This record gives sequence, C-alpha cells and structure tokens, in this order.
Amino acid sequence: MAIAVTNETLVLNTVNPITQTAATSSVINTAEVFTFTPAVFGNRYLILFDNVTAGEGTVTYSIAAGAPWAGDAVLTGSVANAVQSGIVLETAKYQSATGTFSITVTPATGKRLLTDHAFTATGIQMP
Repeated sequence: MAIAVTNETLVLNTVNPITQTAATSSVINTAEVFTFTPAVFGNRYLILFDNVTAGEGTVTYSIAAGAPWAGDAVLTGSVANAVQSGIVLETAKYQSATGTFSITVTPATGKRLLTDHAFTATGIQMP
C-alpha cells in the first residue's frame, strides 16, 4: 500500500510547521511505499526518516530511479534504531514522469513499521 506523504514547503526566515507521515503497516516483515510529490520539479527536496523506537533494529530504504533524461540508479540506505536521519534528493534524478517519487521502507527482520519502529517520513520542499 502506498502512503502519500504530506509535502511541506519551507518559507525563508519563518518557523515552519512540519508534518510527519506515519507508517500504517502492523504486519511483520512488511515493507511500505511512501510517495512524495514535490511542489517544484528539478529542485532539492529534504526527506526526514524517523525510526523512533529504541531496541527494534535498523530499517532500510530504496528510492527508485527517476524518469527520462536525469534518471539515476536506485538509491538505497538504512536508518539506525532510535535515530532521525535526513537525505536531500536532487528531485530530477528520482522523480517519475508524473512528478512523484517513491521510497520503499523495509522494517528490521521480524518487526513492523507501525507498531515496532513507529516509523515516520517527512517531505520538505527546499526554498
């Protein structure tokens, strides 16, 4: 099931509210796809991952390559346990032809993204 992440657009010199979008799966070993829709194509976009709960293990992610001219290879990585991490993407490398990009997040073995990791993702359009 794909989860649409709320797109936040930052305003310079202003405190900006940030919405975290939570995982929804409480099924053991089930990956979820988070879908992001940046407001501007070809700009930088900050993704925050929060693997909240201590003692539950590392989650992994995979960001699909983008469409046509700027498409890059799949980008993979991990988010350590009880850590909030961020990655700034060049959207042109990862956006699909429809302007979205998807990140598949996989829980640690034997764990659930919603109930064990309390995993959240945040999408922030950089000004």
